[in-house]
Amino acid sequence: MKNLIILVTIILYNSSFGQNVKTYSGQITDEGLNQIGKAVYTYYEDLDTRDYIKHGLFKYSFIGTGSQQGMTRTVSGKFVKGLKDGIWIFTTTYKDAGNNSAGYFTGTETLIANYKNGKANGNWKTTISIQNRFYYYGKWTPFKLLKLTTVNANFRQGTMVGAFKANIEDTYGKRSEVGNLDSNGYFIGTWKKTMVNGTVFENTFKDKMLYEFIERSSSGQVNRRELNKELYDSWITAKKTFKDNFELSYLFSTESSCLRMTNVDSPGIEELFSTELSLYSNVGGGDLSFGDRYNSEAEFGCWIDLKKK
Repeated sequence: MKNLIILVTIILYNSSFGQNVKTYSGQITDEGLNQIGKAVYTYYEDLDTRDYIKHGLFKYSFIGTGSQQGMTRTVSGKFVKGLKDGIWIFTTTYKDAGNNSAGYFTGTETLIANYKNGKANGNWKTTISIQNRFYYYGKWTPFKLLKLTTVNANFRQGTMVGAFKANIEDTYGKRSEVGNLDSNGYFIGTWKKTMVNGTVFENTFKDKMLYEFIERSSSGQVNRRELNKELYDSWITAKKTFKDNFELSYLFSTESSCLRMTNVDSPGIEELFSTELSLYSNVGGGDLSFGDRYNSEAEFGCWIDLKKK
């Protein structure tokens, strides 16, 4: 009986999708570049909404022409009932792309992202390696490094969690960032940012609050220290007094305006989401919107602000 139920379930699933799944192979507009690429994917028609729902493997390729000469782009992944699922790979390759005013770029940008039911879930890694050169009087100048970046982050059901690490090198110099987030996406422990001149910013978090900030010179000497002990103690007292009836309306998290208001702003997180590859709009299927991660309208710092639930 159990085997019969399983068999019937499989038959019903296949009749819902298998017999109606079609393949699209044709042009698709690359909105970011305003040129045409080619996509191949499978889809079915939702009988209730009459919408076409991507389901199965998806592949996209673009070969630049005109102002985009020298650029190629590929996207590959899988949809399950219209939502990204599993490993998605986004790659842009440059081979002397550009012009002589800004330079000709050569290199690659790659994002390897894991999804589950349309949400980031698992490891995300961005790798960027680009050089540029110029063409003068019939000769090429030597290549110079333009950008060399690696960003490694982890997600659970759309929330950034666990270890985070970023190394960024460009024409300004080298920078790095390392830290951790808890299961709800809040900064925990000590986050360290090393700047181009060797200065190190250390932000230590306790109970979702920035507890201590230290600025060190390249030799390790403390140049500045700010301890928020009084504010922290007030928050702990408020939590004990109000228990579960109140919550912080502004917290230090990846979805908080506080990131922009303090020394906790994250160039690594900015780098991870700044590339159009990570939010490739015309592919669809659960592309993430990270809400008000960087709310530019906030005009105040991140003070304790209790509100009733």
